[in-house]
Amino acid sequence: MSCLSYCPARQVNYNPGEVCRFHNEGYEDYGEIASFYTHPAHRGKGYGGLLLEEALRRLGEMGYRKVFLFVLRENERARRFYAAHGFSWDGTHNDIPFPGGVVCVDLRYVRQLSKG
Repeated sequence: MSCLSYCPARQVNYNPGEVCRFHNEGYEDYGEIASFYTHPAHRGKGYGGLLLEEALRRLGEMGYRKVFLFVLRENERARRFYAAHGFSWDGTHNDIPFPGGVVCVDLRYVRQLSKG
């Protein structure tokens, strides 16, 4: 159905030589939603929202007050989903080059977690 990974903000590229690099300077005190996938047959049923909110709750319990994630610029459905859950684009992005000159643009979305 759905799968979500969360962690402290990644500061190290664990795949040296790979085209995907993390530029998270200035976000060291953030939690991160590192990956989040929902099977297309299960979208729109509320499972993803429940899973995301649980991960945010747990990140809050870990002491994080701010969280970020990356979402592809072209993924308007996901961008609406994250906005509905309190995230907004902070103006930063990560460009990921692919063969043939294609560049995917990941937008960084951030959210403040409630205190307590």
